[in-house]
Amino acid sequence: MKSFVIKLSFLIFSLFTYCFTLFSELRAESTLPPNWRSGGSSKEVLQPRYSMEEAPERKRASKKAKDAAGDWSVGMTAGVPELLRFDLRKSFNPNFDLLLSIGPAWPFDITVEMPSDVIKSDKSNTLAAAYTSFDAKFKANWGPHLQLGGSWFPFGGSWLLFGAGGYREFSIKGEAQSQIRVCTIAEAAKEPPCGNDQAAIQTRNSLQVKTKARVQSMTCTLATGWLWNAGESWEVLLLGGATKAIKNSYQVDVEAAIVDPDGVPQELDAALLELKSKSEQDVKTKATTELERLQETLLPVLSIGLAYRF
Repeated sequence: MKSFVIKLSFLIFSLFTYCFTLFSELRAESTLPPNWRSGGSSKEVLQPRYSMEEAPERKRASKKAKDAAGDWSVGMTAGVPELLRFDLRKSFNPNFDLLLSIGPAWPFDITVEMPSDVIKSDKSNTLAAAYTSFDAKFKANWGPHLQLGGSWFPFGGSWLLFGAGGYREFSIKGEAQSQIRVCTIAEAAKEPPCGNDQAAIQTRNSLQVKTKARVQSMTCTLATGWLWNAGESWEVLLLGGATKAIKNSYQVDVEAAIVDPDGVPQELDAALLELKSKSEQDVKTKATTELERLQETLLPVLSIGLAYRF
């Protein structure tokens, strides 16, 4: 997931730079000295094509010059961290817009590595139970996202400052299974625990862990960018900034079970119950830590969008 976000960010940043450069070149206008024209006298002064009130540079080359367009626009934006969102924009005056954005949930797979662990049966015997290290693979959903923000155009042009508050959800669901091995305490102290097949009691027991987690966050986003006119009814949005979760709520449920108990010495019953309880707590702690780290990270905002005015 991390490498995918980095690649996507680089692609969007490259597109952002290319579009900005191209737009700047298209808007560039050459000017002539006021006292020169081809084949003319230096005393003749060329009249400017536009007055200050009519100069295109002093008009916003975007939807603000919308005599034939409306105050509303709908569009689609691609970028990070939402990947894809749908926008509804309302213009109130040449200096302020209100934007409502909705991003759907995007499914992906994640893997959490769980190290092996050992539970001693009790102090009166020399046996121990251990589960081998395993990778817990989960189905995850990034989103949905909901955001309400405003764009301020300080100079009435294309450049804008953007701020928004939003709601973001992240959820995972999955299960994993690991073999349980029984061996002496001396063998359990080695790495990996009970790893010697000749010194371990062969069983068909396994530890099964089911996990379901959901994180809901309130977010704050600050960004800057440009909103350009791309025709009579179209506009292009380029945006860059950062977003961060400011309030999180977690719901993490972990259920562990000993599957197919078979051939385990009776004195290990208590150890297996403790192993089950401890594995539930370990997985829950690990999942919560990973979710907190994800939600508390300052994420980049890079996006490009196209919208239709009406």
